[in-house]
Amino acid sequence: MPSRATFVIHTFNGGWATDFGQTFYGTPGDGGLIQMPFLVDAKNVYYQLDGGPVKAGGTAKLNSATLDSGGTITSLYDYFRSGTGGATTQKRICTTSAGKLYKEDLDGVWDVLKTGLTATAVYTYATFDDILLIANDSGVDVPMSWDQTTFQNLAGTPPTGSLVCAHRNYAWLAGVPTLPSRLYYSVSSDPEDWTGVGSGSIDIDPDDGDRIVGLISHKNDLWVFKGPNRCSIHRITGSAPTGADAFARLPFIYGLGAVHQNMIFRFGDDIGFMSPWGTVHSLGAVNAYGDYNQSFLSVPIDTYVRTYLNLSRLKFGWAVNDPTHGYVLFGVPGINQSNNNQVLMMDYRFNPLQPRWALWDSFSWASAVFATDAHSRKRIFAGGYTGYVWKTDQDTRTNDGTAINEIVNTPYFTYGSEFKTKTLNAVSLGVVPYSTSAITFRHRRDGNPQQTDTGLTQGGGGGVFDTDLFDTGVFGGGGRFIPRFLELAEGGEFRSVQYTFEDTTNNSNLEVHNIGALVVAGGDSLEN
Repeated sequence: MPSRATFVIHTFNGGWATDFGQTFYGTPGDGGLIQMPFLVDAKNVYYQLDGGPVKAGGTAKLNSATLDSGGTITSLYDYFRSGTGGATTQKRICTTSAGKLYKEDLDGVWDVLKTGLTATAVYTYATFDDILLIANDSGVDVPMSWDQTTFQNLAGTPPTGSLVCAHRNYAWLAGVPTLPSRLYYSVSSDPEDWTGVGSGSIDIDPDDGDRIVGLISHKNDLWVFKGPNRCSIHRITGSAPTGADAFARLPFIYGLGAVHQNMIFRFGDDIGFMSPWGTVHSLGAVNAYGDYNQSFLSVPIDTYVRTYLNLSRLKFGWAVNDPTHGYVLFGVPGINQSNNNQVLMMDYRFNPLQPRWALWDSFSWASAVFATDAHSRKRIFAGGYTGYVWKTDQDTRTNDGTAINEIVNTPYFTYGSEFKTKTLNAVSLGVVPYSTSAITFRHRRDGNPQQTDTGLTQGGGGGVFDTDLFDTGVFGGGGRFIPRFLELAEGGEFRSVQYTFEDTTNNSNLEVHNIGALVVAGGDSLEN
């Protein structure tokens, strides 16, 4: 960099990455611009289209009273029935750790449909022929159905499987404990007939040491995932049991698979999945690169998922796509944890094969579904461990009344050679102000303790409206871009420097689009 002062603007060109090291050795380009290729930490944020981090949305309770004395919400589903009258009827479904299955009529009140189910079971759902199909992995509870009027064991004497899926006008079922590699299909257009003409089964590499763990319909094929040991993925082609276009199995890849059906998700024009060892992949990437490292969507954080997730409990995790934001959320258990005590956020809008990641550690969700809220607003609903269903993506930026902590750490910047010393004279943040609250900004020079740089505020206007959020929340000036500058009396010399910004204020958002730094080369000060 030049021998005198340079004002460096750092823009966000990558997300959270644990596998890229701690230091970025790039030098400022034209106009003093540095594009940060990754972040050392990105907690409780999602990204704007220019890469700038924004605090994750808050939560609001769907039900005012806890279910089952604060039990776990083990599954969720959004069920629409078309009917014959031209109007679609929506119901929400959940199960709890008390072995109960509930329905909700969009009124926040959960009514019991079934009791006596296995408390620890993992559920899958599918809608076909206007009927909701329900299965779990207990090996005891038979598949069930509900048409918004009659709840019953699924008709047609289906096998006691744990995985249900609709594909090509057939209902499909797998996960039978005694026949773990067998895939069953119903009579065409009749999910309540599993023994009549046109029903049947397909064996997928029987007795290979694995079982079928997931099904998903994609681009006219049924994709079948086996695991958790050798792992494999297979395609079921065709549209009927017999004839010129009869069902046929085509192996797709061996040595890679999903941990469970609830960890398989749609995003963009692709299908993604989390493996039994925590890595995240897509069918498109696997088709292009096989099982090599290039096919891992989770490459930037693979060290984290290998080291800090409880892989033995991933089956109880979930993955759900929010296409309105362009990200997938993964509820996963941390090391030595039984509950999903964190959420991994994967933003695929920038490059579906090289997504940007963030860690949401303010949330602990047992289940989730992308569902329709009031006024046709789509959002993720999450089931908690205290008897509540939560509506996420709330503007309040609080989780059950507790502030969501946004923390972002940049890599260390050398601004050229690490051998040469520099001096930090001033910093800035390009923010969209949402409040008048202070911004916690810190910098760390080399191996020294962090220095807190006080005096930066969001600078939003906004007025008080009784005691509500107009003074401190999203109404306090959002929509304007304002760079906030701060001269540093104690900036100090460094060979490399790292920046941190945080917001831990209740009911407050923080949206940052760049970081600025006035850097003087050679250890000089501006007065020299």
